[in-house]
Amino acid sequence: MDAKQYKQLKKRGDVLDFATLNATRRILVQRDQAHLADHITRILSNDKIDKPSLHNAPQERFSDFYRVSLAAEDIAAIVSILFDFEAEQD
Repeated sequence: MDAKQYKQLKKRGDVLDFATLNATRRILVQRDQAHLADHITRILSNDKIDKPSLHNAPQERFSDFYRVSLAAEDIAAIVSILFDFEAEQD
């Protein structure tokens, strides 16, 4: 994969970065949603997008991106939990 393809792939709606997924997993664990957190852990373990060979941080996990594939009901549940978490932060 070249740099142009990688940039296009990162913009897809089903792709998220490591920091977002890791923060989501942390919140799900705090909210006793282990089954949803396990889905995020699976994504982080199995669905990493390979970086192009000339990437400036090839070994840096915080620059990793992942394809997210979840059932619609899991996505809805996660979004609801994240909205509740955000509302409580104010």
